[in-house]
Amino acid sequence: VGKELMTEGDLKAIHEKMVREVKRAGGRIDKIYSCTALEGSGDIRRKPSNGMILQAIEDYPEIDLDRSWMVGDTVSDLELAKRMGIKSAFVWTEPEADSAWESYPVCVAVPDLFAFVRWLRSN
Repeated sequence: VGKELMTEGDLKAIHEKMVREVKRAGGRIDKIYSCTALEGSGDIRRKPSNGMILQAIEDYPEIDLDRSWMVGDTVSDLELAKRMGIKSAFVWTEPEADSAWESYPVCVAVPDLFAFVRWLRSN
């Protein structure tokens, strides 16, 4: 959205579809947090800053960071997990193949979210 590759409406439609699909599969999403600000904006919600996690904790005080996971596909996701002491799963994608993701304390690297769920169920 910040790069003007999609609109807020497009992002909302993606989120709605994701919620539907997760619900259809038996899961649930209580709330989606996003930051459309560009890098360098200083927005504390932009990863690896912790603004979105702090907002989620404010909205849901029962969140236990010791039992939480950060699942992401960029080094900034892993940096945020490290800063917050959250376990991390890295969704390995071709653009991130040569990044420094292996230098972070990643619990598991997977090709997609389905593989992460399968991994969680088996561990």
